[in-house]
Amino acid sequence: MIHSLNFRRLGMSICASIALVPLGLRAEIIEPDARYPEGPLWHRGRLYFAEMSGERIAVWDGRSVRRFWRRPGCGPTSIAYAPGGFIVACHAERVLARISAGGKTISIIARDASGRPIGNPNDTIADGRGGVYFSTSGVFAVSAPATGRVYYLPPSGAPREVAGKIRYANGVVLSPDRRYLFVSAHLGRRVLRFEIGQKGRLGGRQVFVRLDRLAPAAKDADPLAGPDGLAFDRQGNLYIAEYGAGRILVVGPDRRLRKIIAVRNRYVTNLEFGPRGKTLYVTAPASNEVWPYRGAVLRIDDPLG
Repeated sequence: MIHSLNFRRLGMSICASIALVPLGLRAEIIEPDARYPEGPLWHRGRLYFAEMSGERIAVWDGRSVRRFWRRPGCGPTSIAYAPGGFIVACHAERVLARISAGGKTISIIARDASGRPIGNPNDTIADGRGGVYFSTSGVFAVSAPATGRVYYLPPSGAPREVAGKIRYANGVVLSPDRRYLFVSAHLGRRVLRFEIGQKGRLGGRQVFVRLDRLAPAAKDADPLAGPDGLAFDRQGNLYIAEYGAGRILVVGPDRRLRKIIAVRNRYVTNLEFGPRGKTLYVTAPASNEVWPYRGAVLRIDDPLG
């Protein structure tokens, strides 16, 4: 996630690569110089991730990082698997891109089932039934109205709105049992939970956790710090990327804080577990003000120690 007004070239750059190193944990830098990394996806032995200011989706095969897909003006923030290919959230272009398994653009989705523009898509998550949930954020400002939404893109047809009035809808993830969808209300500094019904519908909205009740505010946090990407481990612990605070909050099924993982890059955006649920992949820019918003992609083994 990035403030929309900052998504432009400012004529400045960072000369050195940014190293993202969590404190006190065994970590591996996968990509030390990513261009505003976002939305990681582990799929069939590879890690895919978005580079918003790089205008591309990259893929890491365990040895090296290469370009998988690129679309000028897209500003991608997330990628989800859909049968036969992928769905990419083009945050800057305000569309979804459906691409093939080989990285070719198949179609562009710009409007929902009612004919309305879908806005700025942010995060995506596949439901395991051929559909994809995605968030559209709204305006990134404390004074802005709650216009964030969640959409459901069925296996065929146009996306339809399934939740609204969210204060900057951001990260989305399914619970391990696939009964609930969790959504970050970034500017509300809380994580919401919705019951999943038939045909992708959502109901039973409730506040799962409020960040300000979990832990004291991080020192030197951005004034607009809040929950961004979300991920579950196999024990049902929820990992919350706190954008602007340089940390990951780990919350147990009982909604209590289990651990705080410090990340030296301040704008941690999203996270994803590998196939065995013991390796955490993290994306985190070091800046959201200086083009091209360099950051890193990191692998953390056994994050709970």
